[in-house]
Amino acid sequence: MIFEPFVGLGMLKFGMEKAEVESLLENISGVGDCIFEDGKLSAFSIYPDDADSLIISGDEILKMDRLTAALNLAYQSGDYGQAQGGSLYFMDLGCAILQFESPSREFFLFSQGYDTGEPLMEMSPDTIEAYYEENNWDD
Repeated sequence: MIFEPFVGLGMLKFGMEKAEVESLLENISGVGDCIFEDGKLSAFSIYPDDADSLIISGDEILKMDRLTAALNLAYQSGDYGQAQGGSLYFMDLGCAILQFESPSREFFLFSQGYDTGEPLMEMSPDTIEAYYEENNWDD
């Protein structure tokens, strides 16, 4: 499925009512937790093991290994950082990789203006790679 930053994933669009979202989830594989603000979809998770495809900025992210996916998004983003738990947020792409160093990583997709609820530490491709090398989990 193709993710459009701040728009949605395929037929699943930010701003949809909860009932609409629930009716679509039967036909979309890999979607996990959904977050609603004022009854409208504002963010949701994608579990890679359950999803068939996830295309972000023209690239099939699920086919990439953990570090390659993180670096791919970093090179495309001009506004990204790391949360306290290690998750990488790409604010201008509307996505994050939660626990990117873990085999159980998940992708978190969000609407424009989403608040992470915590400050993000400035990162670079080099610091992403160094963090991964120090913290990655064996498969």
